[in-house]
Amino acid sequence: MPQYKSLTRRNWIPLGIVFVTFIFYFSCLSSTLTYGGDCGELIAASWTGGIPHPTGYPLYAMLGWIFSHLLVIGEVAWRYNVFSALMGSIAVALVAASVQRLTKHTFASIIAALALAGSYFFASQSVISEVYALNGALIALLFYAAIRWKLDRQWGWLAAMALGIGLIPNSHLSSIYLLPGLLVFLWPRHTKVLL
Repeated sequence: MPQYKSLTRRNWIPLGIVFVTFIFYFSCLSSTLTYGGDCGELIAASWTGGIPHPTGYPLYAMLGWIFSHLLVIGEVAWRYNVFSALMGSIAVALVAASVQRLTKHTFASIIAALALAGSYFFASQSVISEVYALNGALIALLFYAAIRWKLDRQWGWLAAMALGIGLIPNSHLSSIYLLPGLLVFLWPRHTKVLL
């Protein structure tokens, strides 16, 4: 019975972190289009079904279009900003869940989540219309799936990892540089390599 309570509490922590982080980002959200960066171009391309500058960020363009058409209040730029806040919150929660799985300490997972949520760069990209919050959520999902696969060996997590590996280049191409480190993390310790 105590193990059931522990699992329940562990599952509620990331949900609480998503909620708290989203409220924090929502309170800091830009109310309109921000100056600088690619915000205007990304919004215009996504909203009209166009293609932003190379690499095109197709995943951001498609998900942003869907989200901005489902959320029918506020101006268009604000909807994309809300999308970034949601993706940033999900990334923070996935980091907390990953640290919880690795360390088995709730306090460590909360500290890791707060460190990411409050870091200047990540927070600044989670309140404007940029691709980095979505990219952070995909990277966090990929790491969480890799940790779960390594610890639990459930095939669903391997499938989630494969999906993440397929989606990440469509979010931001620089994320492919994470793949060698992910391979090293997942490499079995006692495997004979056939030459």
